[in-house]
Amino acid sequence: MPATQLEKFSTEFYSRLVSRAPALHIDCDEVEHMLPLLCTQYMQFLERYRRADFFPKDIQPPPARIWMWKMHRGLRQLIWSQATEHVSMQWEQPVTENPYATGVCAQCGTKLHTAWKDGHVQVTCPNGHAGFTSPELDTRRLENTLQLIYDQLLNTDTLTSGSDLYLIVHPKAVLQSSPATALFFEDVLEELNHNPGPVRVVLTGMTGDLPPNLVNFIPRLEFPYPGEPAIRQVIAAAAGTNHPEYVDPAAIPQQLVTNLAGLNWRQLETVSREVAVRLNHPQVAFQHASDAKVAAVKAIAPHIELEPTVEAAPPIVGMDVIKARIREIKAVLEKPETGVRPRVAILIAGVPGTGKSALIRWISHELGVPILWDRAGDNFHAHIGETDRRQRNKHRLARACAPIAYATDEVEKQLTSQGSQSDGGHGLRYLAGELSFRQQIFDEGLPIFIVDTANLDELDTLPPEFYARYTEIFFVDYPTVEVLANIFCAHLNRIAGEAPEYDYHTLATTLVESLNVAVQDFKGNPIKQNGKRMPVGRDVVQVLANAQLKAAGRGVQLPTEAEILATIAEMRAGLVALDSQGYVLARLTGESRQTKKSQRTTAAHTGDAGLMALN
Repeated sequence: MPATQLEKFSTEFYSRLVSRAPALHIDCDEVEHMLPLLCTQYMQFLERYRRADFFPKDIQPPPARIWMWKMHRGLRQLIWSQATEHVSMQWEQPVTENPYATGVCAQCGTKLHTAWKDGHVQVTCPNGHAGFTSPELDTRRLENTLQLIYDQLLNTDTLTSGSDLYLIVHPKAVLQSSPATALFFEDVLEELNHNPGPVRVVLTGMTGDLPPNLVNFIPRLEFPYPGEPAIRQVIAAAAGTNHPEYVDPAAIPQQLVTNLAGLNWRQLETVSREVAVRLNHPQVAFQHASDAKVAAVKAIAPHIELEPTVEAAPPIVGMDVIKARIREIKAVLEKPETGVRPRVAILIAGVPGTGKSALIRWISHELGVPILWDRAGDNFHAHIGETDRRQRNKHRLARACAPIAYATDEVEKQLTSQGSQSDGGHGLRYLAGELSFRQQIFDEGLPIFIVDTANLDELDTLPPEFYARYTEIFFVDYPTVEVLANIFCAHLNRIAGEAPEYDYHTLATTLVESLNVAVQDFKGNPIKQNGKRMPVGRDVVQVLANAQLKAAGRGVQLPTEAEILATIAEMRAGLVALDSQGYVLARLTGESRQTKKSQRTTAAHTGDAGLMALN
């Protein structure tokens, strides 16, 4: 049986402890779910440490102590006991004194005695000289906790004490806002790096990068999302005695497991309780899980859009070659007993408006998987390290939500190798991360289907090394008159619910003739292929939407053929669009190159159609 992601994480964490990494950064904001695993692995590491003859036989190994610093709660010791099937935890009171603080009497030079008394740290001289009272140690401040760790490393013998694991939760805000604390933490890490004892520090409860001076000292690990076995266990526990048929984890419907894949541990527990009360109606429970998953992904990564599988396939006309290929892949996926998992990485290139994005939704419906949209510009951010963090979150979510369609719209705008000097190398780093992730998908055989779209005019800007990652590359051309007629028929059928009586060929021919005009920019240069405005599928959608507005004035939804033809005629007039200064961006050949600002209102009613025509 292959190891789960949680088992891989445990192995990696244990190996880092053994290899004497001074500290670890675990990317996770669910500390309560990670604590039992960290405690278990640290105890196993300590047993190995003791068996390796680090302790002389006549010295009793020191007891293990696990500490947690969590901002306003201060530094507390974690008392835990591992039973057969669960781990129980208790917390001590916050630390209020530094037991490792050293000092000497100013009169006799004798080491001072430290004791806790009446809410204060009482420091006295053994020879009876006048002592002094120091204020309470406020371990809510990270600096004081680091001082405790630093004093322990300097003033204690690792053979008699020091078997400690320090968990520092949510330190990112303090370390980034206080450079002095980050520099002090660097001194602590340097001392840890040279200390042979079992003291270890774990930074967790945060996402994102640490300050640059700490990154080199601290390896980074990612706490995994729940896998299928964990999801089944959590749902079965939430079902309880109310639904005996779901108490067995193996009885949980696969669709419910798929809809909950991609939630973190905390969200999974919350949503599972909400789903459990709806299990009397499975379809309602499935839909609630899907909606909760979409909301959770948006909360974790606002720059990512998760689109569930649609119930009805969008109207896609033509593209028979692509459809046939997707159906071949579907036939293989429906036979898991063969052990063959097809690798899918498709690039769909074509002119704007030909239905490339709609085709991705059709593929999602055909394969029965949701879409993780990666739209151009959403991942890039001006703050240092934020772009890399967003990319890591996107890749983690894609792995957790699998099977899924990993769709990048207008891929040539994101994955460009140009401009690396102007953007500080962000583009090249993003490109390298994307190439590495896609190669891992192929190497590991993950059920992630890559589907990218690209505009034909900018396809040459796509890095050449990316073409080798695609299993198929398809070109979507301008639709012919016959295809346009079928597009009209498909969309009108969707509106009417049945086949209405129209002369589809006449509608398509009229649209081609109306838009087949020479279009130039304000300098007189052609802006379309061969200087002509060619109709695409998006134009059909726009025509029908405007025609429905006319029909709505009569109180009906379905427009007449005359209303559709009138809308097509209006689109020809809408080929003139104005910019913010009132100049013509595109014009019919022979018309004026400039328009006064006062005429902007005249063209306002055709502005939408004009801008659409320029796409």
